[in-house]
Amino acid sequence: MKYKLLFENWKNYLLLESSVNISKKEAIDKLKSIPVYSNDITLNGVINFISSSSNNDWGNFKKYFNILIDDFNIQEDSTDTERYLLFKRIEICMLHSQKIFNNMSPSDKKNIINGEYSVFELEEELEDQAKKSGVKKTSSNFWAFNSSHSKTIYKDNNIIVVKPITTLGSIVWARGMYDGSREKDNKSIAGRQINWCTAVTSKNNQFNNYFNEDKLNLYYIIKNIPIYDKKDSYRKVCISFGNFRGKVDLSRTPGTIVDSENAGFSGINRENMSIIEISRALSKGDKNLYNSYYSGLSLCLADSSKDNKVLEKTKEFNWRYEDFIDELSVIDDTYLGYHEFKDNSEYFNEYIEQHSTNSDFLQDIDFVKIVSKVLTTIKRLVDHDNEEKLIFFKSNYLNYFLNKLPENIFNRVESQYINTVLNIASNLIDILSYSVYEEPSENLKKSSAVIIKIMKEIGQENTTLYINLLELS
Repeated sequence: MKYKLLFENWKNYLLLESSVNISKKEAIDKLKSIPVYSNDITLNGVINFISSSSNNDWGNFKKYFNILIDDFNIQEDSTDTERYLLFKRIEICMLHSQKIFNNMSPSDKKNIINGEYSVFELEEELEDQAKKSGVKKTSSNFWAFNSSHSKTIYKDNNIIVVKPITTLGSIVWARGMYDGSREKDNKSIAGRQINWCTAVTSKNNQFNNYFNEDKLNLYYIIKNIPIYDKKDSYRKVCISFGNFRGKVDLSRTPGTIVDSENAGFSGINRENMSIIEISRALSKGDKNLYNSYYSGLSLCLADSSKDNKVLEKTKEFNWRYEDFIDELSVIDDTYLGYHEFKDNSEYFNEYIEQHSTNSDFLQDIDFVKIVSKVLTTIKRLVDHDNEEKLIFFKSNYLNYFLNKLPENIFNRVESQYINTVLNIASNLIDILSYSVYEEPSENLKKSSAVIIKIMKEIGQENTTLYINLLELS
């Protein structure tokens, strides 16, 4: 009798297995062909999972494949589109296969394989099982520790530092907790849902832009559950590393170093940003927590410093700088449009700041030549369509020079700088004279105020130009 039962079970198993005959490629092609999935932002992550799945995972996945592709099931379960994104559907199916499938009757197993269940029904069975077992309902961490989607950089009793490498990994961890479960499913401690642009489940998710286009590495730092407070905006933070001034460092790209409320850290700005200062801000005086953040962030820097895409971006920065200098080198009597200059000037600005903190970065003689070229360019920039906007840009750029140029460099270009300022003051007077009976625009008012301030600082307040500009402003 015992052997007969084993034989029957084995026969049923073989019959079930033989009825599920689909290759990984066929499964992927079929999922891609379904409209609701082709527009699903998690599709690529799921394809990656299928392609790299073990024999055991693939065997379990195949049993539920007809549920995933059945038109009726898709429509029925799509009333809550976010809840039943493809990656969520697969997670439910895989959990069901691990926890329930083997104990089901042959007829119920057959119904699973034939697609006569819905994902909604599978989830209900999982919840019923959890209740019967007296287990508090929490979400799964099925995707969280999958190395195809994220990497754990650091973990101790205080925090975990995770680096997402796919959009799916970003969604999971941006919404996840220390153990990989979803924040919103832990009702007793969950705060307001994270609203990072890398957490959204629509096509507006920006992870791919940051990771592949901007060549940044994002790291999500999440506090352990015992110290995870829904009122604490630092319970989960995003830190990014990438190119900064031609080297790997904390990124200054807006929106990539934020707390759980999508705001910056208290006391941290572009100028004082460092691993030490961020660790201090996040730990709020807790030495033990400071050590955790410092260790985690140091490993993030080490990780990014070995990342080819980030290293390529630092080289690209240098290439863009060289292109910018080459562009300036052809200046003769050409009058340049300011849009092209403005688009590239950020690279030169970075080099000004780099040279200001490290005088060995460029030889002074080369730096003076470059500043001279830029001053010539600013003086000659033209924009016939919006003269007021152009003069506003020129005024602010000259003010930037006055504040940022090292004294020894400024002294060597001072006469040229003064000449450029006076040229702009003259242009301003001409424009204001033409519109003497009209209220000057905001751009003109601001430009005049900046140039007047500059002229005063460089000792030009007794000139006719200064007096005339002051009267017209």
